[in-house]
Amino acid sequence: MPTSTIYRYSEAAETSTGNAVGIGVDSDDDRLYVNRSGTREPIAGDAVETVTATNAITAGEDGTTFFLSSGTEFTSTLPSPAAGLKFTFVVAAAPSGADYVVTTTTDLIHGMGVSSADAGGSADSTAGTLAATIEFVDGQAKVGDRVELTCDGTYWYAFAVMSDEDAI
Repeated sequence: MPTSTIYRYSEAAETSTGNAVGIGVDSDDDRLYVNRSGTREPIAGDAVETVTATNAITAGEDGTTFFLSSGTEFTSTLPSPAAGLKFTFVVAAAPSGADYVVTTTTDLIHGMGVSSADAGGSADSTAGTLAATIEFVDGQAKVGDRVELTCDGTYWYAFAVMSDEDAI
Protein backbone atom coordinates (compact mmCIF):
# COMPACT_ATOMS: atom_id res chain seq x y z
CA MET A 1 0.00 0.00 0.00
CA PRO A 2 1.18 3.56 -0.67
CA THR A 3 2.46 5.51 2.30
CA SER A 4 0.74 8.76 1.29
CA THR A 5 -1.58 10.57 3.67
CA ILE A 6 -5.31 10.65 3.42
CA TYR A 7 -6.68 14.07 4.27
CA ARG A 8 -10.22 15.49 4.57
CA TYR A 9 -10.73 12.27 6.51
CA SER A 10 -13.97 11.22 8.20
CA GLU A 11 -14.11 8.23 10.52
CA ALA A 12 -17.08 6.29 11.88
CA ALA A 13 -17.73 2.86 13.36
CA GLU A 14 -18.80 0.17 10.93
CA THR A 15 -22.03 -1.15 12.41
CA SER A 16 -21.76 -4.77 11.28
CA THR A 17 -18.26 -5.49 12.64
CA GLY A 18 -17.40 -2.60 14.92
CA ASN A 19 -14.29 -1.90 12.82
CA ALA A 20 -13.31 1.68 12.03
CA VAL A 21 -14.15 2.93 8.56
CA GLY A 22 -12.60 6.04 7.05
CA ILE A 23 -13.30 7.85 3.79
CA GLY A 24 -10.94 10.45 2.42
CA VAL A 25 -9.11 11.95 -0.52
CA ASP A 26 -5.45 11.00 -0.93
CA SER A 27 -3.09 13.99 -0.95
CA ASP A 28 -0.85 12.38 -3.61
CA ASP A 29 -3.38 11.50 -6.30
CA ASP A 30 -6.64 13.27 -5.30
CA ARG A 31 -8.60 10.01 -5.52
CA LEU A 32 -11.34 9.03 -3.09
CA TYR A 33 -10.54 6.03 -0.86
CA VAL A 34 -12.26 3.98 1.81
CA ASN A 35 -10.12 2.62 4.64
CA ARG A 36 -11.61 -0.36 6.46
CA SER A 37 -9.51 -1.31 9.46
CA GLY A 38 -6.25 -0.56 7.70
CA THR A 39 -7.18 -1.81 4.20
CA ARG A 40 -7.27 1.08 1.74
CA GLU A 41 -9.31 0.79 -1.49
CA PRO A 42 -10.08 3.39 -4.18
CA ILE A 43 -13.81 3.92 -4.50
CA ALA A 44 -14.20 6.56 -7.17
CA GLY A 45 -12.43 8.65 -9.76
CA ASP A 46 -9.91 6.57 -11.66
CA ALA A 47 -6.70 8.55 -12.06
CA VAL A 48 -5.15 9.55 -15.38
CA GLU A 49 -1.49 10.17 -16.12
CA THR A 50 0.19 11.52 -19.24
CA VAL A 51 3.39 9.54 -19.80
CA THR A 52 6.27 10.96 -21.84
CA ALA A 53 9.23 8.99 -20.47
CA THR A 54 10.15 5.71 -18.78
CA ASN A 55 7.58 4.90 -16.10
CA ALA A 56 7.80 2.41 -13.20
CA ILE A 57 4.17 1.78 -12.26
CA THR A 58 3.27 0.95 -8.66
CA ALA A 59 0.37 -1.09 -7.27
CA GLY A 60 -0.84 2.16 -5.68
CA GLU A 61 -1.65 3.44 -9.19
CA ASP A 62 -4.32 0.74 -9.59
CA GLY A 63 -7.09 1.89 -11.91
CA THR A 64 -4.96 4.50 -13.67
CA THR A 65 -5.29 5.23 -17.37
CA PHE A 66 -1.89 6.09 -18.85
CA PHE A 67 -1.91 8.32 -21.94
CA LEU A 68 1.23 7.51 -23.94
CA SER A 69 2.25 10.85 -25.32
CA SER A 70 5.72 11.13 -26.81
CA GLY A 71 7.14 10.66 -30.26
CA THR A 72 10.11 8.72 -28.92
CA GLU A 73 10.33 5.32 -27.30
CA PHE A 74 9.92 4.63 -23.61
CA THR A 75 9.02 1.69 -21.40
CA SER A 76 6.32 1.42 -18.76
CA THR A 77 7.04 -1.38 -16.26
CA LEU A 78 4.12 -3.09 -14.52
CA PRO A 79 4.30 -3.77 -10.78
CA SER A 80 4.48 -7.30 -9.35
CA PRO A 81 1.22 -9.16 -9.91
CA ALA A 82 -1.52 -8.62 -7.33
CA ALA A 83 -5.12 -9.75 -7.68
CA GLY A 84 -7.44 -7.03 -8.96
CA LEU A 85 -4.88 -4.58 -10.33
CA LYS A 86 -6.09 -2.86 -13.51
CA PHE A 87 -4.34 -0.46 -15.84
CA THR A 88 -5.22 1.05 -19.21
CA PHE A 89 -2.72 2.36 -21.77
CA VAL A 90 -3.96 4.69 -24.53
CA VAL A 91 -1.93 6.13 -27.40
CA ALA A 92 -2.33 9.91 -27.16
CA ALA A 93 0.54 10.69 -29.57
CA ALA A 94 1.46 8.11 -32.19
CA PRO A 95 4.99 6.76 -31.64
CA SER A 96 7.49 8.07 -34.15
CA GLY A 97 10.96 6.59 -34.38
CA ALA A 98 10.51 3.76 -31.85
CA ASP A 99 7.88 1.73 -29.96
CA TYR A 100 6.08 2.37 -26.68
CA VAL A 101 6.62 -0.75 -24.53
CA VAL A 102 4.68 -2.08 -21.53
CA THR A 103 6.68 -4.78 -19.76
CA THR A 104 6.81 -7.23 -16.85
CA THR A 105 9.85 -8.81 -15.22
CA THR A 106 9.08 -12.19 -16.80
CA ASP A 107 6.56 -13.79 -19.18
CA LEU A 108 3.30 -13.07 -17.35
CA ILE A 109 0.96 -11.64 -20.01
CA HIS A 110 -1.87 -13.50 -21.75
CA GLY A 111 -3.64 -11.38 -24.30
CA MET A 112 -5.98 -10.77 -27.17
CA GLY A 113 -6.26 -7.94 -29.63
CA VAL A 114 -8.91 -6.85 -32.11
CA SER A 115 -8.66 -4.35 -34.94
CA SER A 116 -10.84 -2.80 -37.58
CA ALA A 117 -8.16 -2.99 -40.28
CA ASP A 118 -10.00 -5.39 -42.57
CA ALA A 119 -13.57 -5.20 -43.84
CA GLY A 120 -14.61 -7.83 -41.29
CA GLY A 121 -12.08 -6.80 -38.65
CA SER A 122 -9.42 -9.13 -37.27
CA ALA A 123 -8.39 -10.66 -33.97
CA ASP A 124 -5.24 -12.25 -32.59
CA SER A 125 -4.11 -13.65 -29.26
CA THR A 126 -1.12 -15.01 -27.40
CA ALA A 127 -2.91 -18.39 -27.72
CA GLY A 128 -1.76 -19.57 -24.30
CA THR A 129 1.87 -18.55 -24.82
CA LEU A 130 2.90 -16.04 -22.17
CA ALA A 131 4.62 -12.79 -23.15
CA ALA A 132 6.71 -10.27 -21.20
CA THR A 133 6.00 -7.18 -23.32
CA ILE A 134 3.30 -5.33 -25.16
CA GLU A 135 4.55 -3.01 -27.89
CA PHE A 136 2.74 -0.08 -29.50
CA VAL A 137 4.56 -0.27 -32.82
CA ASP A 138 6.25 2.77 -34.37
CA GLY A 139 4.61 3.70 -37.66
CA GLN A 140 1.60 1.43 -36.97
CA ALA A 141 0.02 2.51 -33.66
CA LYS A 142 -2.47 5.36 -33.97
CA VAL A 143 -3.99 7.82 -31.53
CA GLY A 144 -6.75 5.98 -29.66
CA ASP A 145 -5.22 2.49 -29.81
CA ARG A 146 -5.41 0.98 -26.33
CA VAL A 147 -4.62 -1.96 -24.06
CA GLU A 148 -6.44 -2.81 -20.84
CA LEU A 149 -4.60 -5.05 -18.35
CA THR A 150 -6.18 -6.93 -15.43
CA CYS A 151 -4.30 -9.12 -12.95
CA ASP A 152 -5.54 -12.27 -11.19
CA GLY A 153 -2.63 -12.29 -8.74
CA THR A 154 -0.43 -14.48 -10.95
CA TYR A 155 -0.86 -13.33 -14.56
CA TRP A 156 -1.74 -10.17 -16.46
CA TYR A 157 -4.61 -10.44 -18.96
CA ALA A 158 -4.46 -7.93 -21.81
CA PHE A 159 -7.20 -6.85 -24.18
CA ALA A 160 -6.12 -4.56 -27.00
CA VAL A 161 -8.19 -2.52 -29.44
CA MET A 162 -6.34 -1.00 -32.37
CA SER A 163 -6.86 0.54 -35.77
CA ASP A 164 -4.39 -1.81 -37.50
CA GLU A 165 -3.68 -5.45 -36.64
CA ASP A 166 0.07 -4.75 -36.63
CA ALA A 167 -0.16 -1.76 -34.26
CA ILE A 168 0.09 -3.66 -30.95
